[in-house]
Amino acid sequence: MGQKTAAFLKTQNRDFNNVIDSALNLVDGGTVAGALTCTAASTFSGGMTSNYLDFATGNISNLQGTVVAITDAEADAGVGGNAAAILAATLNAGALNTLAHDTGAAGAVYLPICAQDTHTAVHITGDMDEANACTFFARGAVGAGTDVVFAKQTITFNGKGGIGVITSGTPATPTAIKLAYTPAAADTNALGAGSVIHFYAPVANRWVVRIDSIAEGTGATGTLTTATS
Repeated sequence: MGQKTAAFLKTQNRDFNNVIDSALNLVDGGTVAGALTCTAASTFSGGMTSNYLDFATGNISNLQGTVVAITDAEADAGVGGNAAAILAATLNAGALNTLAHDTGAAGAVYLPICAQDTHTAVHITGDMDEANACTFFARGAVGAGTDVVFAKQTITFNGKGGIGVITSGTPATPTAIKLAYTPAAADTNALGAGSVIHFYAPVANRWVVRIDSIAEGTGATGTLTTATS
């Protein structure tokens, strides 16, 4: 016995135990394995949890996985680094990782395997106030694959206009594989210590980005760019 599709129950096996196993029991609770479409208004009296909601709202309380604490030296070494250096600069999925990079030299951070519904984030702990880029790589980590890209999107600080970038490619065929933040050599940058950058995969091999920034000074400086190679 077990959960069966509606087509199976209608045409192949109408065993009542299969019907019971396949029903959604609203009293005992259950899991909907397939896509669910609601054509009318829905009201929820209890809480809702999902990785996407956490990403969309900036919630970090459920990011309880093992933290990868990337040091300034490890971010520096990740630029063109060997396998060990890349591993040390790779974020862990489902965790609020930390990044102590100060952009005294160019740095690199690698995103984890981009499986559907993955949510990860990095807490900026370094003072990025030198004019060198910190680049986030969609590809390059162990097992990350060669098809991973940043989805077509506009990335800004705190969802506001001003400093930002629209990623390359089209919605159907996005092409950006790197996201770089370059501060100015000043104390007025948009991405200060305490900022959190979220990454979420609505589908496999596509990252979307949310930046909850705490500005340094006026927050008027710093740029975001993407690259396709």
